[in-house]
Amino acid sequence: MTLTKSPGVALRMRANSVRGPAGWVATSAVRVVQPCQPPVEEIGKAASTGPLDLFEARERLDGHREALRGTGRRSIVALGDFTRASGAEAMRQLLEDDPALDAVFASDDLMAIGALRTLRRAGRRVPEDVAVVGFDDIEAAAYTAPALTSVRSPVADQAIATVRLLLGLVEGGPGEPVVVPNELVVRESS
Repeated sequence: MTLTKSPGVALRMRANSVRGPAGWVATSAVRVVQPCQPPVEEIGKAASTGPLDLFEARERLDGHREALRGTGRRSIVALGDFTRASGAEAMRQLLEDDPALDAVFASDDLMAIGALRTLRRAGRRVPEDVAVVGFDDIEAAAYTAPALTSVRSPVADQAIATVRLLLGLVEGGPGEPVVVPNELVVRESS
């Protein structure tokens, strides 16, 4: 993307994908996957992700893979489309690929909710047999059975950082990157 001389801020873009006098604000999927309890790098190796042509899906999958890097554990991935139905189907595929899997990271909460349903139908207990972690911390995450552990992306903090960065650019300041940390909301599924 090429920008004009007007200040601009890219929200959720990588620094090397923006050219011109712009800063960027993003959250870090890598920083979120790692603090799971028990740690994803010790138990998890499966991920269900949204369409890989979407930035968020790629970033969240990259975070999962980064958490596993150096652990000697193989990552298996099933694609979905950020819906409950695709999460259920992705979980079915993951169980078929590795019946002994012990954790799954879903790229969004709807896919994680679909995964919970498939696991229940397969007779797998969550979290005793398989830990499940979603992303986005939608309201329904607190009401699933078991309640879904999820990554909360602080939208308000992103907006504040974006406005501050834009105001700084208008005043002639540098367009320094800002990474807003996500928060892991631990509930009963992990």
